[in-house]
Amino acid sequence: MTGKILIADDEAPIRTILKCLLKEEGYSVRTAENGYKAIQLCREFQPDLILMDQNMPIMNGIEATVKIKACHPDQIIVILTAHGDVSRAVYAIKKGAYDYLEKPFDNDKLLILIRRAIAHNKANREVQDLRKTIHDKFAFDNVIGQSMAIKQVLNGVKSVCQTDATVLLQGESGVGKEVITHAIHYNSKRKNEKLVIINCGAIPAQLIESELFGHEKGAFTDAKELHIGKFEQANGGTLFLDEIGELDLGAQVKLLRVLEEKKVTRIGGKKAIPVDVRIISASNRHLDECVRQGQFRLDLQ
Repeated sequence: MTGKILIADDEAPIRTILKCLLKEEGYSVRTAENGYKAIQLCREFQPDLILMDQNMPIMNGIEATVKIKACHPDQIIVILTAHGDVSRAVYAIKKGAYDYLEKPFDNDKLLILIRRAIAHNKANREVQDLRKTIHDKFAFDNVIGQSMAIKQVLNGVKSVCQTDATVLLQGESGVGKEVITHAIHYNSKRKNEKLVIINCGAIPAQLIESELFGHEKGAFTDAKELHIGKFEQANGGTLFLDEIGELDLGAQVKLLRVLEEKKVTRIGGKKAIPVDVRIISASNRHLDECVRQGQFRLDLQ
């Protein structure tokens, strides 16, 4: 079956015509003669989409839409409205309906609308399922460790998740700094936005500023096109600066300016672009020692 559709209309001929049309397209179809019956069938039939007439006895389409959406927020409802009564259909959309179609409607237009609506809802469900899978994967329960030290780390990490505090993770390579970063991001208020990762130690010093801040086309010899830097890519989300201790002092100065001003200027650009980014950084070096040796800025630590 292509999907399940519930038709709610008080006019029997319209219900019959729509049912025949949709069954020919491979849909499983049920019908209701008023909004009250539509609510009952919605629970039983669990349709992918409801074609809801606006004007029906006992309970009209808008009332039924409000009640159905209260219990089933993801339910797709397309309002069928009489010509000249579009304002109420627009009101129904504000109350949660997906779209509306004026009677008499074109069959091809109706079928296109149905296919688009069901595909849209399917894509939304897939995104929600993916987000849940990612969240479950990076839940704190999946960070393995029973020692007092790891418990203290996790307690500290959990306390900063719902804040926008900048986080520095220090430890030897392989101890799980990136795992902790994922756990922080996917348990934060930014979890639905991007987590962008850059290894500062893996990029040549002459390229690191371009990678972080981006560059305009023609900014230097090899800048043949516009490049969006990691800060702009992570706007609204989280930027993980792995091996931040490998940044040279010049890049550190520019990084500090971006963190203070919350604006980034691409190389070769003149416009300062606002960025809203939560920073998590990590290093396998002891940054206190790097500061003493003059290799790392104290105000960046």
